[in-house]
Amino acid sequence: MKKRYFFIPVLMVFSLTGCMARIANIFRPKGSSGSSSMNSSEGTNTSSGTNSSSSSSGSSSSSSSSSSSELPADVVAYYSSISDSATEKTLLNALHSLNDSKLGDNTVGYAGFRQFAAKSDVNPDGGNKIVGFYNNALVGPSWDGGDTWNREHMWPKSRKGSKVENDAHMVRPTATSINSERGNMFFGLDSGTYDPGQYYADYRGIAARIIFYCAIADTDLSLVDLNNDSADNGTMGKLSTLLKWNLDYPPGTSTLELRVEQNRNNVIQKDPSGQGNRNPFIDHPEYACKIWGNTNSATKAACGYN
Repeated sequence: MKKRYFFIPVLMVFSLTGCMARIANIFRPKGSSGSSSMNSSEGTNTSSGTNSSSSSSGSSSSSSSSSSSELPADVVAYYSSISDSATEKTLLNALHSLNDSKLGDNTVGYAGFRQFAAKSDVNPDGGNKIVGFYNNALVGPSWDGGDTWNREHMWPKSRKGSKVENDAHMVRPTATSINSERGNMFFGLDSGTYDPGQYYADYRGIAARIIFYCAIADTDLSLVDLNNDSADNGTMGKLSTLLKWNLDYPPGTSTLELRVEQNRNNVIQKDPSGQGNRNPFIDHPEYACKIWGNTNSATKAACGYN
């Protein structure tokens, strides 16, 4: 009998310990357990001389997606006209109207981006170098006629990207050698598509959010769930892949490329020489699935609707 009395308190201690651990997990701050793995691409340095950390496959280890409770008050106010219940075409049109009202005629311009990139895409970790898209090459900041860096049409010009080429949210600086790799291919992992995350995986999510932005900035542009579209009809894809990437590699601050994404969104809106508008999919990545998630079975699966 004495042994029974001894084990009862011990079992109670273990039980209470497990409960306390679960309670601690419930109240742990979002993203506090995240850690980023290092991409081993050679020759790509941050200002401290080390590679920007990024997962090379699977889900990104970056911070959790933005939510209204985590956004600054002025950013929350920016979206005050957007209904939480809006979906699909209604939400797309509401974001288009909001973007138009904020942007007006204030685009930086394709030519003007040569100078503006030194503000929008500067290394947020220090120094005055521009962070090149796709491979994080540190270039510039002065425009050198395209010798070391040029301006990447994230929505290719041959696919009617000229409709948004004056918009700083669409154009990104890239090392000249990298710019020619992509051509005008759709983004994806299938044959005939281009993987923007082949150097640093978080660029998959970043590229997706830029493409989503273009589709609400100019409604003549549209997204298709294809690997390619030979017709010059203003389409980009692959939609289901972009939706998955947006969730797998969400906005955050854990890698250099994600910090640039956050910084440029603020600079484009708030800098006196900027545009006054934001990319809503950086602030509210959930908008993408709310607009395009019900397109087909593949997009439903990407958004977890099945």
